Amino acid sequence: MFLPPEISSGDGLLHSMKKGDVWSLGISLYNMTFNRFPFETGKTELETMDNIVNFYLTFDGRDISEPLKELLTAMLEKDPNRRASASDLMKFEFIREEPCSDEISLL
Repeated sequence: MFLPPEISSGDGLLHSMKKGDVWSLGISLYNMTFNRFPFETGKTELETMDNIVNFYLTFDGRDISEPLKELLTAMLEKDPNRRASASDLMKFEFIREEPCSDEISLL
């Protein structure tokens, strides 16, 4: 479920897995935000891999901020050449912004 499209389509050897790690982190963040994956899970592993390659990213089901949408879009870019790198992530507003004052502080 966390495999990037380039692995699911068989092109993984042509690309660095560092971008695959960004993809996996994006799947985790999407899952924590929406309580689901951005693609349908199939009845078989092959069906799920096909869904990963062919899904269209949406943000239905919950209102989220534009900075979070921008971050998720960059992390879940199917083309690894256009996907954000780990260092690119630090430039996104969602990562840089200060937490809201009404957020629960950790003890």
